[in-house]
Amino acid sequence: MLIGIFYMYINGDGSFNMITLRDYFATSGISNGLIMMIFFLVFIGFVTKFPQVPVHTWLPDAHVQAPSPGSAILAGLLLKMGGYGLMRVGFWIFMKTNFFTSDEGKIVRVTLLVIAVISMFYPALIALKQQDLKRMIAYSSISHMGVVLIGLAAYNETGFIAAIFMMVAHGVISPALFLLAGIIEHNTKNHTRIIDKIGGLAEKMPFAGALFVFMGFASAGLPLLAGFVAEFLAFSSIFASDLFPAYQGLIYVGVLSIIITASYYLWAMMRVVFGKSGEELENAEPAKWWEIVPIYILAFFTLLFGVVPGLIQKVMDSWARAIF
Repeated sequence: MLIGIFYMYINGDGSFNMITLRDYFATSGISNGLIMMIFFLVFIGFVTKFPQVPVHTWLPDAHVQAPSPGSAILAGLLLKMGGYGLMRVGFWIFMKTNFFTSDEGKIVRVTLLVIAVISMFYPALIALKQQDLKRMIAYSSISHMGVVLIGLAAYNETGFIAAIFMMVAHGVISPALFLLAGIIEHNTKNHTRIIDKIGGLAEKMPFAGALFVFMGFASAGLPLLAGFVAEFLAFSSIFASDLFPAYQGLIYVGVLSIIITASYYLWAMMRVVFGKSGEELENAEPAKWWEIVPIYILAFFTLLFGVVPGLIQKVMDSWARAIF
């Protein structure tokens, strides 16, 4: 990414100011080949921050090792730096050059689409296999960030709105799930997160169990919740884009990943919330108010943004219209 930024500086009249760079590239006659090289250089850095396949492997380990508040901050805020950077540096600076509608630009967008679909489908399959609750949620995060790339690959107003909305929706859903995983872990006898050992949550910790079901459905994209709005917008945008007729098979694979997402969350709910009560939770007490209230707040915004998405979508609409 640093090399890409240096290339922008050298070819952008010696400036790091993004507005200046955007205006300069619009009139400088910079070649599409050079733009494509710069884009992929900065993309390597931002897509690792996201992260997406094949540079995703650091994230599950980071979540498993981090304390639950650390996982919440990582999933809710820090991953979104990659998406923001890609939109602002990778796309926004070069949009006045009409690069992304050229043949080279379509190669870039198809590459993003391929990475997005693989990153939605493959980590979702891995999540099905996980026994550690936090690791399962971590792979879910990777899969959901693929929705952001789908929106960017569409390269239209709806796609960019979908990308931002997905980052906001994931920013309230995923931290709640990580905090719930922490509450469960701290209330088990041996501080474990192994899914098959922490059954009976509904009986021992009913509020935590109910929230786990609610946020799990939100992450799976249930209608009237924030995750559904983001995914619906993203797939609407890619179906309406110029990539759809030629790459519809690839797009359908991305849609199928939603079914796998629902599968691993439903299976986790069945074992954790409604499963047979084990000895790990035999001494568990209902979560304290200071543990559960932050999750209720995140759940409230998950429902609010799902029922009344216009509260935040108006800001995204005006920005997307302005840049296009």
